[in-house]
Amino acid sequence: AIILVVTRIPQIGIKGILNVTTPPFAIAINSIFGVEVGFSWKWAWNPGVLPFILVALLIIPLHKMSGERVKAAWKETFSMVGGAAIALLFGIAMVQLFKMSGAEFNNSGMESMLIVMANGLADLFGTAYIIVAPVIGVIGAFISGSATVSCTLFSTLQYAAATRLGLAPMLILAMQVMGGAMGNMVCVNNIVSACATCGTIGAEGRLMRSNVVPCLIYAALTILILGGLIITGFNPIA
Repeated sequence: AIILVVTRIPQIGIKGILNVTTPPFAIAINSIFGVEVGFSWKWAWNPGVLPFILVALLIIPLHKMSGERVKAAWKETFSMVGGAAIALLFGIAMVQLFKMSGAEFNNSGMESMLIVMANGLADLFGTAYIIVAPVIGVIGAFISGSATVSCTLFSTLQYAAATRLGLAPMLILAMQVMGGAMGNMVCVNNIVSACATCGTIGAEGRLMRSNVVPCLIYAALTILILGGLIITGFNPIA
């Protein structure tokens, strides 16, 4: 806990050293298959590495663990996170494909998949889009594993659809944020990770089904409250 706090307080000075996008505290990938991506993994800033992997290694001599005990602990750990890692790997890959499908990354001259979907959804649902907006946020969290990633992925889509339909973009984006938060309770990655951590592997389907009902209730409340404001013409930035 001390390591985590010390590395996150800017005034101490360690944060500025670790939170960089250049080696040796980051691994940079400039292109993949000839496509410029400009990706950088700040491993030293990742809490999974620092402090948690560091602490896991320090525990070995601190608790005077034998080689067999260390082997058993690491074997059990990898077996627990294996399923979650597979879900996370493909979920994150899909998010990156959506984000990097724009005209600047392809030779077709087409808009990104998000803009194409936004136009299609706007034309399909019209003003009834207020019912769809929070559901998109839920789906984003469901497939990506994070409300943050859901908003990063679909905020462009939501804003473009709202602008095309003349709806208040701020409220549509608020519905996206709330949908992303609600989607965490039915997110495949979160449920797999939770079951692996609690030792209840195999109960993922039952847990997801039980969470669908409260998720839909929250979505309905969001549609009633924010959708009502949109219908009345309320615009917080007008």
